[in-house]
Amino acid sequence: FYGESIVYGTDAGLFVRTPGASADAPLSDAGPVHELVVVSDIAVAVAVLGKKRQTYVFSLASATAGLSSSGTLLTAPAMKKATLLAYGTYSTTPLLAVACSSAVFVFQWSGSGFVLTQSHTLPTTVTVLKFFKSFLVIGFGHAFEVIDLETSSISPLRASDDKLSPVAVCVVDAQLMLVFADEGVFVNVKGVTTQDFALKWTTLPTATCFIDPYILSFTRNFVEIRTKVTGRLVQTMQINDCAFHSVHRNAAGSRAAVVTSYDPTSDATSLLLL
Repeated sequence: FYGESIVYGTDAGLFVRTPGASADAPLSDAGPVHELVVVSDIAVAVAVLGKKRQTYVFSLASATAGLSSSGTLLTAPAMKKATLLAYGTYSTTPLLAVACSSAVFVFQWSGSGFVLTQSHTLPTTVTVLKFFKSFLVIGFGHAFEVIDLETSSISPLRASDDKLSPVAVCVVDAQLMLVFADEGVFVNVKGVTTQDFALKWTTLPTATCFIDPYILSFTRNFVEIRTKVTGRLVQTMQINDCAFHSVHRNAAGSRAAVVTSYDPTSDATSLLLL
């Protein structure tokens, strides 16, 4: 979401749908769109596009005003075929992280564009990226580690004893919930356990999010809802071909999970807020 507009990506490209407009405004026809983050604070969308998986930055202010926005290619030495994007802020400064296989690049917003501030190479492909305060949490191999953005140092958070891969990381209040294939565990930035319970999944989640006071985990056809206090499963919702995209905060401050559901019978995708 960008204000009342919806920014979305398909195999055909990147578009903006604005209420009252006669048609959706195209940002790019260089599909497919592999990754997308919308940064409302600075009115930009960052997307990984096309077969080369290049990263572009688009002006949403221009697009919603009916002006052309060709996008700016984001580059850095050895930055090829982006696989993940993450956005965060530190001391009110917008930050962007881009993973390209086992390499991670961190950019800072300069007022007119993103500028590379640091890069790291990990032992294996990075599968999870998440900003948390002055840290960037990364998941790769069978472990989570954390990059201190002030010192550029990397420290371990948690490794899986069963050699399971990291799935996601979710910020729950002032804690990190590290999601492995079998469970979700709560730690601080030093890797110290902060809760005396772990969340046990009935089905391997593809994503998680926190809508206070509930933790939502998403699978192909179900959403499991648990309380943050005890981790108890309180509800299961069936949503066919479900995909989690982001958490949206409206003008009143309420938060909702942005989810899509695909219906193969009608070949239509529905947008849901949970």
